[in-house]
Amino acid sequence: MKLRKILLSVCVLSITAQSQTTPVMETGGQAMPDEWIDIDTDHKVMKLTRRNGLNHSFYFHNNPFVGEEMVFCGGETNFADNDNLHGSGPKDGLPLYAVNLKTLAIR
Repeated sequence: MKLRKILLSVCVLSITAQSQTTPVMETGGQAMPDEWIDIDTDHKVMKLTRRNGLNHSFYFHNNPFVGEEMVFCGGETNFADNDNLHGSGPKDGLPLYAVNLKTLAIR
């Protein structure tokens, strides 16, 4: 019983600490931080590709994961400046990047 109370206290402190550091907000329709808790689902959401510019993931049936990294493509322009978001991208193509899923370092 005593162990149960201790574990419950630790869980409550952990949840309280997380909610104070990670904002709870409605997803979409605004500039989003790198991490937030979705107000509707109570799930934590994290941006994996935190580089400036254009970032594209692969379509759902392509497996972009290699070891502890996820491969994606990107450019130096912003989404608003790109007139071909759903096509093949600029005529010269987009470079490939990889993000380490543990450290979020991009190469």
